Amino acid sequence: MKGTLEEIGGRQVRGALVRVVQSGVFVWLEHPYTVRAFLEECFNLSESFILSRVQTILLDSKVVDDMDTAWLCPGSRLALSAAMPGVVGAALRRDGLFARMREGIRCPAGCCPEDAAPFWMELRLYNAMIEELARPLLAYGFLIREDRMEPALSAFLQEPPSALPTGSFLFVRTPSF
Repeated sequence: MKGTLEEIGGRQVRGALVRVVQSGVFVWLEHPYTVRAFLEECFNLSESFILSRVQTILLDSKVVDDMDTAWLCPGSRLALSAAMPGVVGAALRRDGLFARMREGIRCPAGCCPEDAAPFWMELRLYNAMIEELARPLLAYGFLIREDRMEPALSAFLQEPPSALPTGSFLFVRTPSF
C-alpha cells in the first residue's frame, strides 16, 4: 500500500486516527529508548525530519529540549507536536527563544534504567504530527482501549507483539506500506 494516509484508508481512517492519537495510544518498546532513538529506530525518521518538524516534545508533562537525555521508560507518556502558533508555541518550542523561561517544567536529563523489561508507553500526537507520523505509527502498531476503537480502524486489527496490559485493548497495525 502506497500513498498518503487518505489514499491508504480514506477520510474515515484519517479522522479516526486524529481522534485516537490525540487522546493517547500505547506503543510497545523492547527496552528504554531516548526520545531521539525512539523516533529514529522505531519510526525510521531521519534526523533532519526530527530536527525540522518535531518542534514540541513533552515527556511526562515536561518539556524536552535534549532528545538524547530524555529517556522513555515504563510508565512514560510522550506527546509530539509540530510548530504551534502564538505565545504557547513559542514558549514550548524545543530550544526556542523562551526556553530559559520554563526551567520549572523542563524534562531533566535522565539515565538509562539498567534492568527495564519491555513495556507499553503512551504516545500522543498533535496537529501536523498526526498526518506526518500516521504511516510510521500504523506500520509500527499501537494499542487502543477497546471502548475508544473507531470502526474505520477495524480493518487494521492484528495480534499484539506482547501480552496486553490489564484492561480491554486492541492492537492496530497495517501490513507494510
